[in-house]
Order: sequence, then structure tokens, then C-alpha cells
Amino acid sequence: MPSTAIVWLRRDLRVHDHPPLVSALAAHERVVPVFVLDPVLLRGRFASGPRTAFRLECLRELDDALRARAATAESRPATFAEAPLTAARSPGLLPAAVMLLLRLSVPSDRAFELTRMLDRMPGVHRLVATPALDQAVVVVTGEVDSAATDSVVDAMHAAEVPPANFMLGRLDVVAPSGGRKVAQEEFSWYEVLGEARRTSYPFARYFTLMAVAGAIASVGVMENNGILIVGAMAVSPDLLPVCAMCVGLVGRRWRLAWRSFTTLALGLLFAAVVAGLFTALLDVTDLEPQLRAQPIGGIGTLVSGVDQFTVLIALAAGIAGMLSFQTRASAAVGVAISVTTIPASAFVGVAIALGIPNQAWSALAVLGINVAALALSGTATLLVERRAHAALQRRHAHR
Repeated sequence: MPSTAIVWLRRDLRVHDHPPLVSALAAHERVVPVFVLDPVLLRGRFASGPRTAFRLECLRELDDALRARAATAESRPATFAEAPLTAARSPGLLPAAVMLLLRLSVPSDRAFELTRMLDRMPGVHRLVATPALDQAVVVVTGEVDSAATDSVVDAMHAAEVPPANFMLGRLDVVAPSGGRKVAQEEFSWYEVLGEARRTSYPFARYFTLMAVAGAIASVGVMENNGILIVGAMAVSPDLLPVCAMCVGLVGRRWRLAWRSFTTLALGLLFAAVVAGLFTALLDVTDLEPQLRAQPIGGIGTLVSGVDQFTVLIALAAGIAGMLSFQTRASAAVGVAISVTTIPASAFVGVAIALGIPNQAWSALAVLGINVAALALSGTATLLVERRAHAALQRRHAHR
């Protein structure tokens, strides 16, 4: 299929000595010149009859010059913000549902080189080069398959493009339903890494949610109430630093791994402290008169000792959590992670507040083993997934 470029004509309506037009003609089989008739300028506050007449006359001359070269310009009403998208809907361009949007800002003298490189990469579609107002910078936009994300980012690094000059953002396509399908199982290391960086910091919202989870779980432990325990696990956001830690270990980004572990440890400590303070408050105020008489077994059996099921549950939770970290299911699957962390953390706080240090130490040991098992299975899952994706990419490259 012949490649197509769109050249957005703005102030410079020359056909000769027009760098973007020359670059597009050299790199693509089909070039679509587009000029945008913005209704804001034609009928807005600063509308001018003579200026509009002059602009239309210039467009007629442009059209004549293009026709003399067996071409014609597309002139259509649209706002400036809509122009690239409007032009991309031109007949002959195939609709598709892709996963990511690419935006690249490069100097004009490198625009041809980088655009041609991207155009030749599998999984990169519908590139549009738009010169900036000063003509010194060209903004290149396009669409990238999720599976091609790593290749595009690596290519940008190899071409020494500054990280601040290119961006990939996720695009969720809801309509139309037709077009090329994108596999939901596609893996992108840079997407996972970006999400891990974002969730590895101990923000105030994270500590607030951990405190709420600790308070709810403390009542659930004292009352032996499974519903409250599940509610606390649903509130807890500890899935995020656990998965971010696994990403840091797989990518050998030790600072990311350590920061994520610190965030997780501080959050679990905060939950235990809140659970202990909440228990002590209930005890001092006699809001729960039977508090000391109630055994903290039942739910506590999850954290009172370590057996083969403790480790198996934590390993399974780590696998599910790591797989869900890349999807929108992370909030729901986070409960599977929290079942190994939040009850134990709250149990530690409750046991200390009730003066049962031996049970607190037992719960702390279970918590440590669970976190280690989560990190082990999550890291192994991501490592296998990353290597499988790399092997698949190599097979496609040799076809």
C-alpha cells in the first residue's frame, strides 16, 4: 500500500522552495496538501471582507500551481485544532483502531530523516508532519500499535531524540467497531515501566487509603467479620507498589524497586499503626466492652501461622496482580494482593494494642513471607512475559 503524507499549508502557500512539501514528496508516494478555512477567522470577531478575498485569491493561485503539477489542494472548513484529524479522514486513508498516539517535535532539518525512519517501522501508521509557526520545528503525529511501542521508543533513544521531545499516549477506541483489530494481550515494556514509575511514590492519597483500610480491617479482625476484612482489602492500594517493585527488579532499576518497596513498607506500617490506635481508642472509651474477652482467631487464622497454603495463596496473588497491573482489572484483582497484606498488618496493630505481642510477631512473620512471595511470583511473571514478547518479536522480524 502506498504511503501517504498530509502537508498542512498555513501561512506559506508557495509550491517551490517549500521544505515540508519537498520532504513529503521525497518520502511518500501520495501527498495531500491541506489548507484549513477556519470559521473563526472567516466569520468571527476579526472577520474582514478584503482579507478573506485576498486569502481566497491566494488559494486559487495555489490550486492552479498544484494543478499544473498534476495535483490539487484540499480546502475545507475546520478549526485549527481539528485540522490534522479532519485531513486524516480523507478518502484513501484506512480507518484503524490502534493503541497509542505519537507526538514528536524535531528540528526541521531532521524531520525528513526521523519521519522516514518511523514510516518504515512496522506498527506505525498515519504519520502527519506539521511545521510550527516559526518553521524551525516540525511536529510529527501518528498512531502506534501497542506491540510496536518498545521499538518506537528504542528508535527515538537511538536517534538521540530528547525524551521531552516525544510522547506516547494511550488511545481507547470506542467507535467505529470496524477496522483492524488490536490484540488485548499485546505487551509493552515501556507502558508497564511508566505505570510503575507513576505508582511507586508514597502520595498522600496512598497513605489515606491505607489508613482507611487499616481502620476497617481492625474492626473486622476484632469482630471476626469477613465482610469488613474484604472491604478493607478492596480499599487498600498496596497492589500498586508491589507491582512497581516487581517492574524495578525485572528491569534492574534498583532505585525504582527500592522506592516501591519503601512505599509498600511505609503503607503497611501506617495501616498497622492506625489499626492499633483505633483498637486502643475503642478499648479506652469502652465502645467495645467485650474487646479483651474476644479471641482474635477466626480471621486471624489467615495470619496466625505459616503453612503451605499461606505461600501458595501469596504466589497466586502475585501472578494475578502482575497480570492485572497492565489492564483495567487492577482495582478488582488488588483484593487478591491485599488478602495477603492488609489482614496481617491490621492484626499486628490489634495484637499490640491488646497486649498480645506473641501473636503480633507471628502476624509480622506471615506478612514478611507474603510480601516476599508476592515479589517472587510477580517478578517471575513479568520476566516470563517480557521474554516471551521479545521472542515473538524476533520471530516476526525473521519472517
